[in-house]
Amino acid sequence: MIDYEKQRAANKRMIKENISNLCDFKITEEELEANFLELMRLYKLWKNCNDESNLNNECSNGGYHLILSKDAQGNIYTRSFKCPKLANNIEFVINNNIYYKTPDIVNEYQRLRKEEIWIDKTKYNKRTSFVNTLLNIKKDFDHNAVKGVYVQGESNSGKSYILMAFCNEMALLGKSVIFVTANSLDLEIRKSLGEGTSFANDIVEQMIACDILIIDELGNEQFRSNTHSSILYNVINYRNSFKNKVTVLSSKYTLKDLNKVYSNYGKNENVTQFVNKIEKLVDKNIFNISPTKTN
Repeated sequence: MIDYEKQRAANKRMIKENISNLCDFKITEEELEANFLELMRLYKLWKNCNDESNLNNECSNGGYHLILSKDAQGNIYTRSFKCPKLANNIEFVINNNIYYKTPDIVNEYQRLRKEEIWIDKTKYNKRTSFVNTLLNIKKDFDHNAVKGVYVQGESNSGKSYILMAFCNEMALLGKSVIFVTANSLDLEIRKSLGEGTSFANDIVEQMIACDILIIDELGNEQFRSNTHSSILYNVINYRNSFKNKVTVLSSKYTLKDLNKVYSNYGKNENVTQFVNKIEKLVDKNIFNISPTKTN
């Protein structure tokens, strides 16, 4: 027959021994008694993640733990916080902060994920100015004066790979990142508008709000429309009005040639002013990393 009093006493000792992991304030005996069942629940969750059989830096609670806290009025409540293991789980941290990738970028990441995708100055020594600009943004993001960067390069010049590296490093610092290709973004938005889903509105809001927005391969859209370029115009226009937001754009076209590409979209005012808005955003941070030129 189970001795419930004895079992409860043993559980209370167990809670007290681990109270710093379950409660962020100095709890009284009365408070412990009143919140005993909740503390037992939190203990089981904490133990499940920190059990000796689960020491592989994977959080068994979905990346978040629960803890008892107390507000200024003395009310006790349960709040969540990120599992300490996340600091050691690079893959989780990166994926947790990259808010959205278009399907083609997802596939590219999967192809390259066996490699360590980080910015290497020696590897990219022929693109020094471009790489240094990205590294300076990373070094002091909160006081960074750069709002936009435009990089032009032929196919296989390495621009997308470098941008993936930059994306990883900023996500690892806890910055929110969105990485899309212009063509795939256009197709996703077209599909959303056609099906009447909320994706188009949701992704535009996220593109405006995120810390780092990377749009790869501008001008390579399969289908060109006023709607697509107008959306990009408005996103860039909004982001340019905020501090501490960086937008990185890439294309095989120079800005002059890109202007011709988007001018063919139509007579919509946003379309014709789109490249002018890019020029204002990036200022002097324009780089050509084609093999025939070095920066």
